[in-house]
Amino acid sequence: MKRIHIVGPVGSGKTTLARRLSKEMGVKHTEIDNIVWERQAGGDRRRSEEERDALLERMTSEESWVIEGTHIGWTEVCFARADRILVMTLPEKTRRRRIVLRFLKQVAGVEQANYRPTVSMLRKMFRWSRDYETIHYAELRKQLLPYAEKVRDFDGTEPFEDEKGRPVE
Repeated sequence: MKRIHIVGPVGSGKTTLARRLSKEMGVKHTEIDNIVWERQAGGDRRRSEEERDALLERMTSEESWVIEGTHIGWTEVCFARADRILVMTLPEKTRRRRIVLRFLKQVAGVEQANYRPTVSMLRKMFRWSRDYETIHYAELRKQLLPYAEKVRDFDGTEPFEDEKGRPVE
């Protein structure tokens, strides 16, 4: 398994799992947000749809990768080219707790963020997490139908296994 796409709501553990798999498997890890946004010292710039799509096309054409994010619709190329698609299915209560812990770590300067950790941003994260469950999850499942053999729900309680069924720690 060389190409893994991880999708799920804010606070579901996408980035943590992606970093772990990236390290264990020796493959590149990319956050979809960093495809949408060009990170710059003076402030982020939102890429045009053409730039974003071209960058995603190049990245998913590589031999191996781990890509994670919440975006659906324009990211279908990830589903098509992935060897495995992990759908993070942690309960909302767990996600909310993680969102608060992340926020507190960012405010304390213990954890880096690509945004200013404000109360307004915290509220947005709660809303995005809820909207994912109430609006976007059904759309995601429809998009994944053609790729059912590659999809695995992942709630973080079971070990992730490689293509030979061996646990990836």
